[in-house]
Amino acid sequence: MSNRETVRDNLLRLEQYIEKGGGIPKKNRRKLTVELSEAHHDLLNRLAILENDTRTGVLRRALDLYANEMGEENIYPY
Repeated sequence: MSNRETVRDNLLRLEQYIEKGGGIPKKNRRKLTVELSEAHHDLLNRLAILENDTRTGVLRRALDLYANEMGEENIYPY
C-alpha cells in the first residue's frame, strides 16, 4: 500500500471513530490496562522514580509529548 493510501485509510478510520462517538468523553477519566514487556515495565518504573511521579503520570506526559510531536492538525483534522 502506498503512503497516500495509508494516510487515506487512517483518515477514514479516524472519521469512523468520531462518528461512533469516540471523541466525546463519557466520563472525566477512563481506565486503561496494558501488557508491557519486562523491559518496558522496568523502564516505566524507573522513569516514575526519577520523575517523582506515578506511572500514570509518566504515561500521560509521554502521550502529550507524542501528540505535540505529531501535531494537533493531524490528530484532530475535523
